[in-house]
Amino acid sequence: MNKEIYQILKLLAVLGTIILIIAIVAFTTDVGGSKFSTFDNPSEIIDTHNVRVRQWKHYWEIHPELVDTHFRNFYYPTIYKMFVDSGFISTKAAIYSEIPTVESGWKTLVKNDKSTAAGLWQFLYGTGTLYGVEGNERHDPLLSTRSAISYIKDLDTFYQGDYNKVLFAYAMGVAGLSISMKKSKTTNPWLADLPTEAYHFAPKVLGACLYFRKE
Repeated sequence: MNKEIYQILKLLAVLGTIILIIAIVAFTTDVGGSKFSTFDNPSEIIDTHNVRVRQWKHYWEIHPELVDTHFRNFYYPTIYKMFVDSGFISTKAAIYSEIPTVESGWKTLVKNDKSTAAGLWQFLYGTGTLYGVEGNERHDPLLSTRSAISYIKDLDTFYQGDYNKVLFAYAMGVAGLSISMKKSKTTNPWLADLPTEAYHFAPKVLGACLYFRKE
């Protein structure tokens, strides 16, 4: 290849990278604010009067240090778009994209000392392997997100689109949620007697969803 042509192609590649970075920065500025409110309004389907949801929204307001907001602001738009591109409506995409806030605080290297859970989505080793991310791949934000979308899509299909059950099941598994609801004699997970972590999981995610969009 002619040296001059090579230099021109190299320059074009650099310029393309710069343009992409500028586009990402512009797109992620004020994420959760006015730019996102134009096409995703999770409050349309979230019960904003739910006491547990409001309590957790307040929790995020007074504990912003628990979330790596820089990392969230950079990756959230990409993850949100991945959910939408996979077929989720925008409101559900907004809700499910908030799961890393609760699971990992948007810290990619975080591990759960009590289990094998790791990464943004806190995949257990077995679940991660089942959905295509093994070992340290769970710490890769995009690889793990693709796997998380596949897993959540399976849950969403199983629960016929009930995002509340999807969130509770994400925290404790389908079998665990089924057993708890059966013991509690209810089909409503909000009324079931759940383990502490699972009991708080859905309202915690939904509260974060409202907080980061200033609802």
